[in-house]
Amino acid sequence: MIEGRLGIIGHGMTYGALGANKEGKMEELTMKQECTGLRSDIQSLKIKIADLHDHGSFKGPDMRLACGECPDSQKANMHANITLAFRQLEDARMRLGKVIQAAMGGVSIYDEA
Repeated sequence: MIEGRLGIIGHGMTYGALGANKEGKMEELTMKQECTGLRSDIQSLKIKIADLHDHGSFKGPDMRLACGECPDSQKANMHANITLAFRQLEDARMRLGKVIQAAMGGVSIYDEA
């Protein structure tokens, strides 16, 4: 089982996330509200991951990590994996957008504009 923002997930059971309504009472968030919040969290994480490309460990000829001196080929590998992590988050964010789209009757948010 996994415990997270949605509560405990596992064995086919999920419990919806809670949020405060206009009167301040806690109520279950709609699918759109929950997905929108998660998409916002992912966007924040994407920015932090993209910033890893400029991490101080990449500066200078003598980059020192736990493995010791890191050659340029390792730096390139690290950059590639940072990029892949970023792209995976982009995909997850897009897929949550598709969940919202399906929950709203299959209407794209771009069609509303």
